[in-house]
Amino acid sequence: MNRNSCLISRSFFDLSTAAQQDTPNSSWSNISCDWSKFSPGQEIACRDEYVENCIKEIICPDIPNENGETYQLKNKLKDLHQEYIQAFQENCSIATQHEAYVKVLKNLKEMYTNLASQYKNLLNTKDTLKKDEEKTLADYKLKKEAFKKATHMYTTYFDLNVSIEDSSDAAIVASVCFASAKTMTPVKIIIDRKERKIIDVDCNGLLTKEECKDITFGPEFLYYLRQRVLNST
Repeated sequence: MNRNSCLISRSFFDLSTAAQQDTPNSSWSNISCDWSKFSPGQEIACRDEYVENCIKEIICPDIPNENGETYQLKNKLKDLHQEYIQAFQENCSIATQHEAYVKVLKNLKEMYTNLASQYKNLLNTKDTLKKDEEKTLADYKLKKEAFKKATHMYTTYFDLNVSIEDSSDAAIVASVCFASAKTMTPVKIIIDRKERKIIDVDCNGLLTKEECKDITFGPEFLYYLRQRVLNST
């Protein structure tokens, strides 16, 4: 707007070079400015001073016959100056709001970056859990098949009847009977659920305490136990 044309105060301009060349044909291209010295209050004060000087020139005694017109120009100039001050203050307010919006936008960008990083980590965790689930399921199928084969082998070769008596998160208690010994008291075998191996056996008096201490769990033990049962019946 022409009415708010820039009459920037000279306090932050370096006019030393231009002053030496202050001629009609002199160049002002070498003028430098220091924006650190600029302030809205100083700018308004400079413009007030400029307006007052203009008013003094308008009502100077060189044109005594134009007092009425001069008075109108003076009021108009004051109105324009007041409009400029209002516009300048509004611009300062808009600049402050813009700075606040920039800070908010920066915070939102940082939050978005953090959320994107967390989302990526969650996707990686999901992939890891899915792989672990697939591996666990595969291991379970293998162990289930191995247990099935072992049960079939022991039933076939050792004439066993196996039933699950109790089960918990830590262990499985299996009751074992030899089919050929119809009056046999079942032997309780305790199996570690996690390790999938025999950790204890309750022989119900079929073995002595000394024999129980030397037990090595495996096919040899079942064969030995079967022989003891058959010999005792």
